[in-house]
Amino acid sequence: MEPFPVGKYYQLMLEEKVTGTAVGDIGIGNGVTAPGVVRVGYTLSTPAQGKGYMTEALRALLPALIVPLGVQMFSTDIDARNPASGRVLERLGFKAGPLYEKRTLVRGEWCDEIDYDVSAEALLAHLSQ
Repeated sequence: MEPFPVGKYYQLMLEEKVTGTAVGDIGIGNGVTAPGVVRVGYTLSTPAQGKGYMTEALRALLPALIVPLGVQMFSTDIDARNPASGRVLERLGFKAGPLYEKRTLVRGEWCDEIDYDVSAEALLAHLSQ
């Protein structure tokens, strides 16, 4: 992936290796919130959940972004009702931050969110263990 400009956000599709079926996506925002901070967002289709696809994809993608984008920190947030998403992040070395009650309106319902982040250095150290 070629480096992309600060302030840009890209959506990458995930597909299952065997079938080529789209199973989810990962969004990457380069410096959208602050220089050196890359925002990460992701979704998986219901049938693809629990199979390790997102852990595998993020484990491959995030380290590959550090040098070309000058990443110092990766940050994201999850819907607090989805603890499995937090476990994906924790497997990669992300640490949970505070819970924000009623932070985002989704389909007419206020949702609580938890912030997660990891420094580029901590991510690489965690993945090398």
